[in-house]
Amino acid sequence: MGGIGLVFRAVGYRGIPIPGVPFDDHAGHIANVEGRVTAANVVVPGEYVVGWAKRGPSGLVGTNRADSIATVQAMLADLKEMTASEQSVDPSLNATPRLLAAKGVKSVDFVQWKTLDRIELTRGAAHGKVREKVTRVEDMLAALCMTTSSMVTSTQCQATTDKTGRIVQEAYNPLSYAEVCE
Repeated sequence: MGGIGLVFRAVGYRGIPIPGVPFDDHAGHIANVEGRVTAANVVVPGEYVVGWAKRGPSGLVGTNRADSIATVQAMLADLKEMTASEQSVDPSLNATPRLLAAKGVKSVDFVQWKTLDRIELTRGAAHGKVREKVTRVEDMLAALCMTTSSMVTSTQCQATTDKTGRIVQEAYNPLSYAEVCE
């Protein structure tokens, strides 16, 4: 113990209640049964939870992925059991992008995500790494030319970095889907 000067205990996580969402204060996570949110032990229709907010601080990234899959399976099972009149869900592929756009939320589609992936791989290679992650949402949107100051669409823009590593934009010819997904 002669070389140790300080020890920190860094174990545990306690969820924070969200107003209007049932919370199990004793367990420190959102009250649920198999990912279905519950209030007073009764399932709240249409409300679901995943990850540590569902089960508390356990597992790794892979655990969260499997946990998310289980919750989505519960969602799909619940959807199948609803009658058409009970469903207030638009099942079309464009439903989520339409909803987000109506609420003014910027979202990234698969092609844009693949573009960001390629940018991260290119930035990493320039520094002898596999990838250099873009960690700030503002920089991700700038890389995809989705900032409010951008006058071009994401299919007309390519991201580059300045000497400090901050992402800057420049217009270019659009990529084809095949080029983005290579």
